[in-house]
Amino acid sequence: MKINPMKNDNMIIQSSFLLEQLDNDVNILSMMCKEWYSWHFPELSMIIKDNYLYSLLIRFIGNRSKLFNNKLSEIGLITMCNRSAIKIFKKAKSSIGSDISDIELLIIKKFAGQIILMSELRVKLLNYIKKKIKLIAPNLTELLGEIITAKLISAAGSLRNLAKLPSSTIQLLGAEKALFKSLKNKTQTPKYGLLFNSSFVLKSKNIYKGKISRYISNKSAIAARIDYFSTIQTNLYGEALKAQLLNKLMS
Repeated sequence: MKINPMKNDNMIIQSSFLLEQLDNDVNILSMMCKEWYSWHFPELSMIIKDNYLYSLLIRFIGNRSKLFNNKLSEIGLITMCNRSAIKIFKKAKSSIGSDISDIELLIIKKFAGQIILMSELRVKLLNYIKKKIKLIAPNLTELLGEIITAKLISAAGSLRNLAKLPSSTIQLLGAEKALFKSLKNKTQTPKYGLLFNSSFVLKSKNIYKGKISRYISNKSAIAARIDYFSTIQTNLYGEALKAQLLNKLMS
């Protein structure tokens, strides 16, 4: 039996795990970087919330006492907002932060450089997943979106395993710990796992989330089986299933 390279989902599984790991690493490094640099320039974290932009500005500004007028336009280019650039420049001149040594600044810049590299890698990896998943599971992707589809395949172990699962199991993929805990403590079992991130579930009222996730899992099971067993690459079935789902939600 030959393996169809178009249906090879191993790279999707590995990429999905790597994407989660990158998110965790970026968050941890960003938290450490903000805590450290905030001793020197605490106002910057209040103006810039994005971790990638914050790291770029750390690399560019460095010691706030050396921030001169000629750098104002360049800060505006980094932030893509002249108002934020002016605010950063003014706060740097009147900051309540303490002085920073060269060795401390060097370490913080190294941290910021790693955050920038990992953030850029994450964007490339996300684009790869979005392109690859449409080739492997076009109908499921049409129904749920690229990221949730990749996470479902990763949680199941493969598209083949996902196609074999009943809809009730697909509904709870990603909530295994909560399920076992509820069974052990004899409390109410969870109603959704990874499907909670679906736009259909997020936009619905709390009392309907369980019912909608059950309906989505039914359609997802059908789409997964079509994607795995079909020899023709098309997303027409996914579009039809999505239309049925939208009609159900509207009624």
